[in-house]
Amino acid sequence: MQQAKRLVTRLAAEFLGTFILVFIGCGAVLTASILGGGELGYTELIGIALAFALALYAGIHTLGPLSGAHFNPAVSLGMCVAGRLPWRELPGYVLAQSGGAAAASALHLVLAGGLENGLGATRVGAFGISAALVSEIVLTFLLMYVILTATSPGRDPRRAALPISLYLGGASLVGFPFSATSLNPARSLGPALFIGGGALGEMWLFTLAPAAGALLAVLVWRLVEPRAGTART
Repeated sequence: MQQAKRLVTRLAAEFLGTFILVFIGCGAVLTASILGGGELGYTELIGIALAFALALYAGIHTLGPLSGAHFNPAVSLGMCVAGRLPWRELPGYVLAQSGGAAAASALHLVLAGGLENGLGATRVGAFGISAALVSEIVLTFLLMYVILTATSPGRDPRRAALPISLYLGGASLVGFPFSATSLNPARSLGPALFIGGGALGEMWLFTLAPAAGALLAVLVWRLVEPRAGTART
């Protein structure tokens, strides 16, 4: 019974943390689109990157002790491969994260009164599918590597929020032209569920590419990190 309660607490934390990330981060994309008439320049992109970084920092800092603060199915998959999350808990984590993202996008839809401004959806950019794939794989690889390194055994987990959130903000500045910088299947799924069409049709890319990047990061981390182990975050 106690173990079941702890799992419910972890899943609730993942739901809430992903909700925060998508509501604030994608909300910044939505707001920039509304205020800019659908046009997003570099100034708007800086604000979006800052919103994602601050949202992730807040989520990790407050909810990290409860669930590990993954807020991302690709990260949870990587943590399972790294031995930091039991495989039996992965489906629950993914469902909680997807539910949190969907709830945030549903609230965006209510607030915006329609789909005209896109709900902050991720889409393959003008550079094509290959560029989007490479961007998502590389940027997720680096995200997962930062997470694994910042939370390695022997390091202070309370300090992990800053480098991880700063990295996500920086990645947002790089990947936006290619894929709107997902790095997170749940973050893409939330808006896509309501927009449908091409956004939903491209979910294969925004699922497989982050997963591949995360798995590659675990492999490299095991080779490079001298203290790589199986301790849970």
